Amino acid sequence: YDKLRNDLDGIPCRQRRVVGCTIETEVIPRLMMTHSISATRSPKPTKSKQLYRPSQVDAAALARIVLESQDAVEAESFVVDLFQRGASIEQLYLDLLAPAARHMGDMWTADTADFMQVTEGLIRIQRLLHDLAPAFEREREQQTPIKGKVLLMPVPGEQHAFGLVMVEEFMRRAGLECRSNTPKTLRDLTNIVKDDAFDVVALGASCEIYLDSVASCVKAIKKASNGAITVLVGGDVFNRNPEFVPLVGADGTARDGRDAALQVKRIVSKGLLHAN
Repeated sequence: YDKLRNDLDGIPCRQRRVVGCTIETEVIPRLMMTHSISATRSPKPTKSKQLYRPSQVDAAALARIVLESQDAVEAESFVVDLFQRGASIEQLYLDLLAPAARHMGDMWTADTADFMQVTEGLIRIQRLLHDLAPAFEREREQQTPIKGKVLLMPVPGEQHAFGLVMVEEFMRRAGLECRSNTPKTLRDLTNIVKDDAFDVVALGASCEIYLDSVASCVKAIKKASNGAITVLVGGDVFNRNPEFVPLVGADGTARDGRDAALQVKRIVSKGLLHAN
């Protein structure tokens, strides 16, 4: 790790985002397998009716905690404190965890945090996401199951675990039936699409280096389904550059998990209306 860290610290800033994709898709999943996720300590409901929305300052503070502290309890206590101040789990997902993860990536790009710090910090952020999942489910309003199926996949070569896990939680909480998979090749992806009657496929990609792969995936999905499937794309690359969406042939994009769930519900509902 010391040799790898020294090599990475010498990379020009403009190339670090590309290398960061490799860290997220190759290094972090392997490290997650060797670090057991701590026992879930979900926030308990609070009687306070005062609402609190986490700020960029809070996200930066959480990033600093997970980067500097080896004690998982400190990060968990920070999150629970915001919950008890009135933040919903949805707000913790969208306004705290996701921005904290982006903040750490920006720190590495700016050379204010090194490779090992950011890698370990992202692992801790993913643990927090898992720990909050039960409470996120309890926040769900009563939803009528929607007669539609959604397939969530990273493009082959990228696991993009953090973003897609969050999107799937929003989808399920909205009452949508979801299936997730991690195809290794374009053929794997095509077989998965043909295996079931999906209404929407959501593809995740975080880096520009995957744009050609995204375009190939969209084309293959459309061909395998005779154009009957709506394809949405998401991830940091499309949030930064929405003009890439039509270039890869996708039908649309979503900013985050909440936006993705709303769009899919509209797509599925529209399809059912036309079917009747």
